[in-house]
Formats: sequence, C-alpha cells, structure tokens
Amino acid sequence: MKKICFIIMTLIGCLMLKAEPKAFNESQTQLRDSIAEFLTEEGFRPQIVESGDIMVKMMGDIYWIQVSTKDSVPMYICFNKTIAYNDLLTRNVADTLLNTLQEERGIKTRLYDAGVVFMAEMYLDNAHPFISKFYGFIDAFDRLEKMCTSFRPSELLLRIDAGPKPEENSIPADVE
Repeated sequence: MKKICFIIMTLIGCLMLKAEPKAFNESQTQLRDSIAEFLTEEGFRPQIVESGDIMVKMMGDIYWIQVSTKDSVPMYICFNKTIAYNDLLTRNVADTLLNTLQEERGIKTRLYDAGVVFMAEMYLDNAHPFISKFYGFIDAFDRLEKMCTSFRPSELLLRIDAGPKPEENSIPADVE
C-alpha cells in the first residue's frame, strides 16, 4: 500500500514539475527566493521546479509553496501538503471529517480523487509573515493528518451522543 501511495505522490509531483513555467515579476521572484533561502538556512533542501514553485521534503513528506503571478501588491502564496488516501485515510473518512478539518484556523482542506490537500494561503508584501508562521503551518498540517489517520467512525457517534440534551440547552424560565 505504501508503494501505491508513493507512486501516486510521485505522479502528482511529476505533474507539478511539468507545469508551465510562470513569468514572475521582480518582487515575486524575490519573495520566492527569500522563502527558499529561509528553508535552506533551516536545513532543508528546497527545489525550485520548472514551474517556478518551491518543493521541499521534510521528514518524508513533500510540501509545495506556490507564488501567484497574478497578484503583485500584496502577493499571494499557497503552502500545501497532499496526503494520498490509504487504508487509514479513505475518501469517506475525509468527507466525514471535512467540517472538523475546516475548523483548523488558517488552513483550508480540499478533497480530490487521489487524496486530501491541506493549504495555507496568505497575501503578503515580503517573506517575513510566511517565515514567522511556517512551523505553525507545519504543526497544523501534522495535526490534521493525525486526525484523519486516527479517526474511527465510532468517535463520530460518541461526539453526537455527547452533545447537549434538549433540557440543558433550553432557556431558563427567568430569562425572556
């Protein structure tokens, strides 16, 4: 199963590598290069792929940082991680958890045919806001992945059963 997940992730990576090169302006290039420099200083080996996006591997996971060419001031970036469906994380589990996953502050979750993508999006003028939130985004992605892979359908029933009882949720008689 790990082999299938690796193949899927490799195919996704190859598609990203073959994407059309982006035409960055000077500010966008500087932003991308500043982020890549930060990652290098932190001990990672970022790669600027043919499309102009940054790909970085951390502890066996692949992350992508994409700078949009459409926005100049401020500039838009998307930092994401894809998790392929597997024995623990199925499309049904991800679909069931989607609302809970969306509650993670600052992170969007999208479901695709091959897996789940966690995304942190920002508008910024320089790399500093991204750099200051980088490890927080990594932690949020990891929490979401752990939530997905450790979820059991019985937990959903426990959450529903633990909800407030109608009499607990009623308005007291002295408040009208």
